[in-house]
Amino acid sequence: MISRQTHDVRVAAGDSVTFYVWATGDTPMTCQWFRNDNPLPGWTNTYVTKTLGTNDAGMYHALLANSYGAAQSTNITVT
Repeated sequence: MISRQTHDVRVAAGDSVTFYVWATGDTPMTCQWFRNDNPLPGWTNTYVTKTLGTNDAGMYHALLANSYGAAQSTNITVT
């Protein structure tokens, strides 16, 4: 169950943004971040800080999974 996450963000090109998601559940737990439903290579931690450019606007979400199932965060809009 996801208990906390990043909210919508407005950034300028070159700004750093921290995406985070916290969940409760049994470990080990995996994490994968997505932008516009496409997996982001290397974005596999629950806490990710990235510098974004003008082409990085979109809808972001994380998918957390363990041996019992998966939970998806709500969409985070980056403009």
